[in-house]
Amino acid sequence: MLKWLKQIRIKKLIKLVVLNDSVLQIIIDMQRVGDENNLKPVLNNDFLKWVQQQFVINHAILLRFKRDGYMQQSSVDFILNLDKELRKWYRKSPMGQSGFQTYDEAYNKPLRGWENICADFFDDTQR
Repeated sequence: MLKWLKQIRIKKLIKLVVLNDSVLQIIIDMQRVGDENNLKPVLNNDFLKWVQQQFVINHAILLRFKRDGYMQQSSVDFILNLDKELRKWYRKSPMGQSGFQTYDEAYNKPLRGWENICADFFDDTQR
């Protein structure tokens, strides 16, 4: 594979695995905040268990990708599928149905910016 094409693919994989990780963490945190403040559950238990399982798997893929510098096809398939599921969840959620923000507007704008995240992804000091 051409070097520049490989770099583009790596950046896209970094973005996808980091985005999935942060969205799953946000969903888990939403539930935790609701629980701590004795609010009614934001998510049903089955969905929350699914989110927690997906977070563990996605985070393991992220850490392995950082360590090894590449991602197996089964992991690529997993993170692509997870992205589709999270986007589907968002469209059905009150936030998505309000039409106020799209999934990408809500989640796909990290504070550090994608260029910095991609540049620092494999840096040992960022682990």
